[in-house]
Order: sequence, then structure tokens, then C-alpha cells
Amino acid sequence: MKNDYYVGKLLEYYEATKQKNRHYSKRAFARDLDMDSSDLINILKYRKNVTPKIVFKFGIKIGLNEKELIDFLKPVILSKNIS
Repeated sequence: MKNDYYVGKLLEYYEATKQKNRHYSKRAFARDLDMDSSDLINILKYRKNVTPKIVFKFGIKIGLNEKELIDFLKPVILSKNIS
């Protein structure tokens, strides 16, 4: 199941940061998320599955508040329960 919500939020954060710094790259974004850039690209292209733990880490790293973090995690947790 594609989870457009968390991928959309990650891309939204990336684009907002890129607006402030035109040299900001996906490699820099991956570094900021403490992950390999190829893994990030595969996640953004739905080629790599993520765990709720990883999505939680992303949410913290991009500065989501408590409510946003719950909304960010909910679809991933629900999709894991369905699978």
C-alpha cells in the first residue's frame, strides 16, 4: 500500500528547505535524516518499505509537533496491521 501522506510530508519539507537554500539536495536531506541517500530515494519512490520506527524518526527530524506526528505515523501503523 502506498502511503502518500508521509512521503508527501517528507517531500513538502524537502521542497521548503530547498526554497531557502537552492543548493539543498536529496543527498543533504538524507544526511539530515541520518540515512543513506539511496535508501531515501527508494522510500520516496515507494521502492523501499518503512517501519513505524523509521517514520517516527523522520517525523522528529523534520520537526513535526505531537499531533502532526500522530497523523504522520497512523497510516503506516494501520498498513502494517493490514498486511
